Amino acid sequence: MSSTKALTHRLERLSHTLDALQQEWKQRNAKWKQFRAALGIEANAANKFQLEQQVQAEETQLNKLEHKIQQTEIDIEQLTQVLVLRSREVNEVIALHSEESPEGELEAQDLSPTVSGDADVMTRDKIDLRESQGAIVNPAAGAVITQQFGNTTNINTGGGDYVGGSLSK
Repeated sequence: MSSTKALTHRLERLSHTLDALQQEWKQRNAKWKQFRAALGIEANAANKFQLEQQVQAEETQLNKLEHKIQQTEIDIEQLTQVLVLRSREVNEVIALHSEESPEGELEAQDLSPTVSGDADVMTRDKIDLRESQGAIVNPAAGAVITQQFGNTTNINTGGGDYVGGSLSK
């Protein structure tokens, strides 16, 4: 599963790289077009030679970028195929596992008392911790008032914190 996550992150990085390469290609292509237009207008031989050199340099850079873009697209396609194959393998394993343990054999369990009891314990622990830090706790109102940082009053109402005159979420 972690290798799938790594592949997904690599796919995201390749996508960002592809976007950056395509953006750079667009900018260089615009620059190349400007040089070509200037070359057609220029009459001075020295300036014309310099523009020809710039046009050739931009063409070289555009060709390199096109190659990088193509390679990145190939890498993305291959990585996408690997992820699709892994997804199919996972689905097949799940299907095989489902066939081995039919739903009729599974026992239903009611976890609500356990979850509710754990939530109560966590709430009690939070209240004890806040009270030990000098907070005034009113669980019925869902508010915790603490005195911190001199005269600043922090009130946690569950929907956001009221901090010295403003409500932050």
